[in-house]
Amino acid sequence: MQVCVYEYTDLEKLATLDCGSELRYSALALSACGRYLLAVGDAPDYVLTVCDWEADVCLLRTTVPEQLVGGGVSFSTAPGK
Repeated sequence: MQVCVYEYTDLEKLATLDCGSELRYSALALSACGRYLLAVGDAPDYVLTVCDWEADVCLLRTTVPEQLVGGGVSFSTAPGK
């Protein structure tokens, strides 16, 4: 299943990403700078993906335990970074 990124003001499609989930996503988050997208797929695959959507590059794709799926997700940065 794909994730589409749109420009907020005029709804222009900026990117279409294959973030790895077959059927649906349980959570999505953008980094503070807006460049990185974190997607968590729900059943049946439970895949966590981090993409640089501007460059159309998948930086990380890994499966996660079912117990970790269903809550919210977010990026975090260290103080001063």
